Amino acid sequence: MQNGKSITGIRAQFGRLCFAAMKYFIAAIVSSTLLTTVSTAQNAAAAPPALRLQDLERMALESNPTLAQAEAAIRASEGRRVQAGLLPNPVIGYAGGEFAFRAFSDKSEHLAFVEQTIPLGGKLSKSRRIFAQEKVQSEQEAIVQKQRVLNGVRILYYKALGAQQLFDVRTQLAGLAREAVKVTGELFNVGQADRPDVAQIRIEAERAELDLIMAENERDQVWQELGSVVGNPFLKPGPLDGDIEKNLPLLNREALLSQMMANSPEIRRAWPVWNAQKLQSLAPGLRLHQTFICEVELATTGSCSKKRSR
Repeated sequence: MQNGKSITGIRAQFGRLCFAAMKYFIAAIVSSTLLTTVSTAQNAAAAPPALRLQDLERMALESNPTLAQAEAAIRASEGRRVQAGLLPNPVIGYAGGEFAFRAFSDKSEHLAFVEQTIPLGGKLSKSRRIFAQEKVQSEQEAIVQKQRVLNGVRILYYKALGAQQLFDVRTQLAGLAREAVKVTGELFNVGQADRPDVAQIRIEAERAELDLIMAENERDQVWQELGSVVGNPFLKPGPLDGDIEKNLPLLNREALLSQMMANSPEIRRAWPVWNAQKLQSLAPGLRLHQTFICEVELATTGSCSKKRSR
């Protein structure tokens, strides 16, 4: 009876120990899962968001300095157009002579004059038309520059995708080469590999490391070019949202050629240049003739003493 009771007690105690061990085991699994989840969430929160092509294009349109320069050129062209339609500045002057300190008002001569040039023959309207064509040209140049910037962003975006993919592949190959060096060294220690095999695998590992460094440098160079285009020189390499092998557009040469001939801003920019040159070819003959200069000279009495025009 006592043996039976002792066996029963041992079984009960063993059961309690197993139950306690199971609880600790489950608690350890739950704690490990929670820690892994928290660590993953922290890494996801710390990682920068993946940039899309639309994000890079928006950054370029907002911060690229060449676009601001093109807008300033449009405003400058508008100012020149307005200035070309105005009359030349009048000339107002004063002249005096025969000054005598003893009889200043009797012997001295005083002369005030006003001169205004009035262009005739439609010069002002033609000048306005010339500078209006220059404004149209500046607007087309702004459109051209905007398209250049967007094209540059798109090209560098796909280059960055390819450079990142190459860097990832080189990283995996370098890791495999390092592992191969470790395994070959262990085989050499047990006599299953020769010394030339060890030297050969070390050479391959060094080549893989050099390829990894070159891939990293190429990736950094592409990102520096991308940062200069989008107007952010502090842009660092990061994840990009996209796949270099998916959703590639199908290009039709004939359709693209016809679209370029119809909507190309380069061709639109050529027409204002041609119109401005045509107007400028007529302008020199008009500048030599049909200019009226009115000069009014007032003596000391205030009456008009001379008028001339040509």
